Amino acid sequence: MASVKLGRLWQPQRGMFWLMMAFNAFSSVGSFVARNWTLNTAGLLLVIGLSLINIGGGLWAAWQLVKEPAPGEKG
Repeated sequence: MASVKLGRLWQPQRGMFWLMMAFNAFSSVGSFVARNWTLNTAGLLLVIGLSLINIGGGLWAAWQLVKEPAPGEKG
């Protein structure tokens, strides 16, 4: 089993890091829109649904970064 290190989250040289950052940014924007804009029920459900999908994507990308050794790190 691979060791898990939280320090592996910070890997700006990897595309997965930037994917995680994008997912987190989009879920934050979605949360802002859901709280501050007046939307009908369908719009609100759409924004909340997309935000939840982005949260899941961000967690998946973070897990990929944490479980795989960083480039140059001994596995």
